[in-house]
Amino acid sequence: MRVRLKRKLSESINGVDLSGAREGDTLDLSPRDALLLIAEGWAIPVYDTRRRSDRHKAQDRPRKKKRN
Repeated sequence: MRVRLKRKLSESINGVDLSGAREGDTLDLSPRDALLLIAEGWAIPVYDTRRRSDRHKAQDRPRKKKRN
């Protein structure tokens, strides 16, 4: 689950290591860790605005060759 760190008051919180993170960073965390940070007010969820089917299509689509 992706979250954006709003504030960082210590290097860790309830076992979630934040030593390599700064305020404003986007983190990929387990749902448990992400929800903990959100509940404590340290982070906000980051949502992908594209639909799931569009994300998969974009990844599977072959890239077009440039014409000269």
